[in-house]
Amino acid sequence: MKKQRFTVILLPQEDGGYQAHFPYYPGCLTWGSTVEEALGRASGAIAAHLEGLVEEGLDVGLELAELPYVVVSEVEIAVSEKVLRRSKEESRYLANSPEAQSEVEPAGSKNR
Repeated sequence: MKKQRFTVILLPQEDGGYQAHFPYYPGCLTWGSTVEEALGRASGAIAAHLEGLVEEGLDVGLELAELPYVVVSEVEIAVSEKVLRRSKEESRYLANSPEAQSEVEPAGSKNR
């Protein structure tokens, strides 16, 4: 068995933890509550993802797995009103979802 390095990007999440994703393998995502946990899970995720690609007869693209360097930057754009409205709708939906509601404990609801 040959060893192969993969570029993985960890994105801090708003609620804590890190999302791990691979630039060349957009369908391969995982997470962890710490950097170490996210990286550990990333190893298993990419191994399983590659096996799945082979089973489906798709390219595995190992030559692109490790990027020689990564440039991270930001771009600024003018966001249209249509996009802003959609974002606001999504935020309202997420705030009212059952998952969000179950995470919010009403004040004074703790048993004493």
